[in-house]
Amino acid sequence: MTKLEKLLQKVKNNPKQVRFQELDKILIRSGFTRRQPGIGSSHYI
Repeated sequence: MTKLEKLLQKVKNNPKQVRFQELDKILIRSGFTRRQPGIGSSHYI
């Protein structure tokens, strides 16, 4: 079982305890891109 598979299993088992960094890692490795809408914004698209 790879690290990504373990992380996915962790999210599936307890979705209320997911950290932003964990979800970000899953999405980036799945082919998504991340960007911020403006300078100084704390939100991501």
